[in-house]
Amino acid sequence: METTDSGSGLPTVGYVLLVPHYLSDSSFPPAAVAGFEQISSATGLIFPTDGLRDEGTVFLGRLKEQLVQNEELARVVSALEQGYLNDKTGPISAPISKPATKMPTADEIASELEGYLASRAKNEGNES
Repeated sequence: METTDSGSGLPTVGYVLLVPHYLSDSSFPPAAVAGFEQISSATGLIFPTDGLRDEGTVFLGRLKEQLVQNEELARVVSALEQGYLNDKTGPISAPISKPATKMPTADEIASELEGYLASRAKNEGNES
């Protein structure tokens, strides 16, 4: 997608690099490789990415190993990825679409809070 910056008149371009949110706190070499590929495609410049590709292979291998060793983690990651691929919550609809849920009124929120506090008080009374 190419646009022109109205301030300078120079052509600009923007890219989106998707990184699984459960990996956002770590280095994710495949995203860097994808970014360099996008820039290369748009500009014709060639960037050395062999090191990043090697790091990506190692990273994905470690991730796969962790998922094999921890079934619960594998289930969580699988559920996150399935949610991402879902038509209603996936990348096509999620960033732009307006939430389909109805916002609760102040009275509904107050009623729910009162019910929650009453149940806590009841549970705390039963514990003693």
